[in-house]
Amino acid sequence: MKKALLTLYATAYLHPGAGSTTGAIDLPVQREVHNGLPVITASSLKGALRQKAAESGEPGEAIEAVFGPDTGRQDKHAGALLVGEAKLLAMPIRSLRNVFQWTSSPLILDRLRRDLARMGADLAGTPTPEEGHAVVPPGSAARRLILEELDFEARESEDLGGILREITARLLPSGAGEYLLDKFTRDFALVGDDEFRHLCHVGTQISARVQLDENKTSKNLWYEESLPPETIFYAVVLAQSSRNGKGMNEDEVMRSFESGVVHTDGGLLQVGGNETVGQGWCYARLSDGGAQ
Repeated sequence: MKKALLTLYATAYLHPGAGSTTGAIDLPVQREVHNGLPVITASSLKGALRQKAAESGEPGEAIEAVFGPDTGRQDKHAGALLVGEAKLLAMPIRSLRNVFQWTSSPLILDRLRRDLARMGADLAGTPTPEEGHAVVPPGSAARRLILEELDFEARESEDLGGILREITARLLPSGAGEYLLDKFTRDFALVGDDEFRHLCHVGTQISARVQLDENKTSKNLWYEESLPPETIFYAVVLAQSSRNGKGMNEDEVMRSFESGVVHTDGGLLQVGGNETVGQGWCYARLSDGGAQ
């Protein structure tokens, strides 16, 4: 089985919709049920990947081998590509310094370490911040850090700096831009899991949207939640030999997926809803967890 990590770097607002809700927000984003963190479910991600492959001009036979038959013919055989949910890696949070800080927590980085271990790669141990404290990379020159309404005492860590450089080299797509990739290694804060969960709830965009009739009269008003640009997700992708009798091995399946999805148009991929209003565009990178 061929293994890889697919990183998604949002360049526009992202709405992986969860459908309707009984809460104040009519259309919230998808969240993991046990921790409240944003997520892109595997079915949503795989659908976006298949659509991208179809638009790239990949042969229909290859697309069917990789992703499986079209709707209504799923009983013929399964696809050779196994796509996991896209887990949150880091979220940009408003800060009084540096405009925003990428923010994450020990839970997030430990899950990344576990997923890298599945590919035979490793990641250094994560420092654990105390309550009310944030761990930042060396050179941040900040004694205190204010993220949204939370006030943190900052502590620099060489270990965190090394982890961020490793993540940038191994996982982040170059399409994000040199300035932002460099900023990722400098303007980053590791906070406690509970504090990070809170920031993931207050750090989203809530937009009021309205539908107008032919007389420009409001017919419907709803509130929609979106994740901000610069949000970073990653997903585990596994390739097996094709199951349609065409003889593609796992390496050929992964190469077909990479050429049809990641390398097309510089790796840009549209994920989630609201494509017609410019949302959901992400840079993608496929990595085996190593530095190359």
